[in-house]
Amino acid sequence: MSLLSLTRYPTTCLPLVLFLGVITEGDASLGDRDQLYRQCLSNCKSTGCIWLQGEDFGAGGCSTICFGRNQSWILRATSWSCEDDCKYECMHRRSAQLKAHGYPVLKFHGKWPFYRVLGIQEFASAVFSLLNLVAHLVGMRRASAAVSAPNVYKHWWIIRAHSWVNINGWFWSTVFHAR
Repeated sequence: MSLLSLTRYPTTCLPLVLFLGVITEGDASLGDRDQLYRQCLSNCKSTGCIWLQGEDFGAGGCSTICFGRNQSWILRATSWSCEDDCKYECMHRRSAQLKAHGYPVLKFHGKWPFYRVLGIQEFASAVFSLLNLVAHLVGMRRASAAVSAPNVYKHWWIIRAHSWVNINGWFWSTVFHAR
């Protein structure tokens, strides 16, 4: 359907326009809207992302020690920022409170509250995404070697394009699950 045909038949656009009109900006997950989680984030960011163990949400939640000096080398290597660390810490604190009161654990920012391993928040998902990326790289090399001459398979470039699209997808899946 071309743009010209859409202007000729405005009734075909009506459902799309109505659908786009009801979409509102929102948070990714239920946990993002939680008031105590938002309060924790606000407290953390306002004090420079500095945490004091055992502090409760309403009591400020931070000490006077500098965030950068206390950040481990692995978190620096995996580029965890102050804001990222606040989200992570607040997510786990709020999840612990919810579990203590018998409520189910919520997703925060589209992710379940997993614990970091080597600076990677969703370690198993990141490893499996990386393994899929490697499998697609190996498959592309094998397919390219088998169909290297254009006269063997006329549309060999389709195999290569498909492989690169998948490799790109698995790369970004690894990045997403690592953070």
